[in-house]
Amino acid sequence: MKNMIRFSLLILLSLFVDSLHAQTLTNVRVFFDDSDNGYQYFTLPGVESVDQPFDVDVSALSEGVHRLYIQVEDQNGRWSLYDSDMIQIIGGADMATLNAVEYFFNTDPGMGEGIQIAVSGTEINTSFDLNLDGLSNGIHQLYIRVRDGDQQWSLYAKKIIHVVGSMMQELVAAEYFFDADPGLGNGNTMDLTAFTGSGTLDLSAANLNTGVHTLYLRVLDAEGIWSLYDKLNVVITNPQSPTALVIAEYYFDTDPGEGNATPLVIPQEEYVNGQFQINIPADLTGTHSVCIRVLNGSGAWSDVSCETFTICNMTLPSITETGVDCSDQPHLLSIPSGVYDTVLWSTDETSSTIEITTPGEYTVTVSDNGCTSVATFTAEFEIVEEVNFELSGSVCDGDVQQVSITNTYDSYLWENGSETSSIAVNSEGTYQVQVTQGTCTLDASIFVDYYTPTNPEIMLTGSGCEGDTQVLALAAGYTDITWSNGDTAETLSVTTPGEYGVTAMDQGCPVSATIDVSFDTLPVYELTTSGSECEGEGLNLSIVPDTYTYLWSTGSEEATTTITASGVYTVDVMNGECLSQTSYNAELISLPVPNITANNNTLACDLSGYTYQWYFNGNMIDGATSQFYQATQSGFYSVEISSADCAEISALFNHTYIGIDQIAQAQLRIYPNPVVDACTIESSEMIQRWELTDVAGKVISIHSMPTSLAVIDMSSLASGGYFVKVYCRSGTTTLRVMKE
Repeated sequence: MKNMIRFSLLILLSLFVDSLHAQTLTNVRVFFDDSDNGYQYFTLPGVESVDQPFDVDVSALSEGVHRLYIQVEDQNGRWSLYDSDMIQIIGGADMATLNAVEYFFNTDPGMGEGIQIAVSGTEINTSFDLNLDGLSNGIHQLYIRVRDGDQQWSLYAKKIIHVVGSMMQELVAAEYFFDADPGLGNGNTMDLTAFTGSGTLDLSAANLNTGVHTLYLRVLDAEGIWSLYDKLNVVITNPQSPTALVIAEYYFDTDPGEGNATPLVIPQEEYVNGQFQINIPADLTGTHSVCIRVLNGSGAWSDVSCETFTICNMTLPSITETGVDCSDQPHLLSIPSGVYDTVLWSTDETSSTIEITTPGEYTVTVSDNGCTSVATFTAEFEIVEEVNFELSGSVCDGDVQQVSITNTYDSYLWENGSETSSIAVNSEGTYQVQVTQGTCTLDASIFVDYYTPTNPEIMLTGSGCEGDTQVLALAAGYTDITWSNGDTAETLSVTTPGEYGVTAMDQGCPVSATIDVSFDTLPVYELTTSGSECEGEGLNLSIVPDTYTYLWSTGSEEATTTITASGVYTVDVMNGECLSQTSYNAELISLPVPNITANNNTLACDLSGYTYQWYFNGNMIDGATSQFYQATQSGFYSVEISSADCAEISALFNHTYIGIDQIAQAQLRIYPNPVVDACTIESSEMIQRWELTDVAGKVISIHSMPTSLAVIDMSSLASGGYFVKVYCRSGTTTLRVMKE
């Protein structure tokens, strides 16, 4: 929400030229703090005086105290001098609600630190007793301010008071006098009853000249204490000359009202043209206006005529010099900043502070409110250049460097006693020198650094095997490389053993190095085998002799590695940097696992072409060395096949011996066998019952439903061998089935 202030503006503007006449006002303008902040304009409807409110925008102002300036413009486009007053910008939802009044005497103790009185409302119209404790009798300043609901204090109002005791006394007398105070009790006495009542005072003006005079009034209380006087300007007219000018009065800047300005005695004539002396207040400086008006014998005042003038009362600017003598830095000349409107140095610079590099006389011209002042300053100092050094010569350890000063000075003195501008040094360290120029002496120093080169390490790359090539090289950073054979390339390739050397430069310093180069011979060896050639048992591959370094494709780094599967195996045999590689193709014997089938009591191995050996309950059966074996009893049978030195044995086969009476029983067929999910049993006669067991004899399922075709679900069983025992009227038969 835009903040606004409303003020009542009363401006009377009249000009006294050749004759008295009124001027028409056309515009009003206001600004805050400085005209650079912009004007706000208000149009007037052609009036001679203004007494009306205006809404002024203060949204751009910060909270706090500001100064308001007001001017009016006449029909000729001439703007008046400004009137001004202090304002305070406050804000907040409770800014219009007052909650406290405080007052203090003479000195402001700070907002909120005065004597406070609680109040409420948006306006205050009340009486309260002042606490005068501690105040001496005499004249004092009373200050009063209020606080709003946002805890913001207003500007204060002030009034001069006269303290004559803790209580007012009864008045016993009154007196008056004109212009000059005759002393307490020496004025013209007055009727106290008429003075304190409401009516007209009958005062004697005998012996007063025609013109403006000041009337003073005061009263006396029962304690014998006179009050401060009240005063009023009065005009004594000459009714015998109504058109003659009686007196003139003048004021500066602000109109105190007709008859209240400073009187000026003029000839009692209808027209006055002359020079008169006006007393200017001693503390009045800057640009102001002086306004004058006259009073004729009929008691009519003329319009006001004003002139602008400037009083120059500038303090001569004080020039200060800062800087270090006998240094290479400029000095500073300064005057107080922010004090003057314009600044101009003899160097044509316009800032409050300037840099100077040469001694001499400098002037500064300043202006303020149209006034000008000039100050002169003589700067006495010496600027001496900072000492600059230059190094030349070798920086290698033990060599000579020349330390030189490139500036020119009156004299030089090194710490070794030399008085020249340069010295020769051959060791690392700090070297001090003192130079003199005029009356200035400077101390300076320089650190002389020497470089200690590092002899290079010759690096070898390539193959160190006899007949191959090795490459010699230096680390980066070396220059001017020369090998012992005269080659100047960065690298040297060699194929024969021996000592090789190199010279080079490291940061401009010579270095050298040597290296012995040797070559190795290829290893001589053979690969032998031992152990079993049956897959899974272990075949040993060995390198003879075992004096080299090895790396097998199996990961082994020993002379011998053991393999258990067929394949091609390689080995790297190394003698120093000489490497030889060989391989061995291992073709190990792998036999299949045999299976046993039964036809009644005849057991058969499913593999042919091997050497066989049958076992019963884990014991070898003498003479059972053919592919078939005729079982003679129930139990667990197995068969072992062999080829060369390798053998493989079957899983145990649980066989139930079939007697003569069983063989004549019903013919049974089971299929498929092996089985994946389910198998079927066909019988030449009705199947009364069947049982499914594992090889350990554990019953898995039993079925007693008579059928000639039985289906056995084995989808949930693990892979392996199982037995089906079938019961018919003619007898019992056990069948073996394999689950894949």
